[in-house]
Amino acid sequence: MANLLVRNVDEDIVRALKARAGLHGLSTEAEHRQILSAALLKPRK
Repeated sequence: MANLLVRNVDEDIVRALKARAGLHGLSTEAEHRQILSAALLKPRK
């Protein structure tokens, strides 16, 4: 599995990611993986 580093992310986005992860009971890293998978691997309607 590869590693991905994202630099220069706006603080508002980081806060929103942390809040969303908390709502889902996930770590911020796990939430980030889930968002990327949903956006890039799921078939589009």
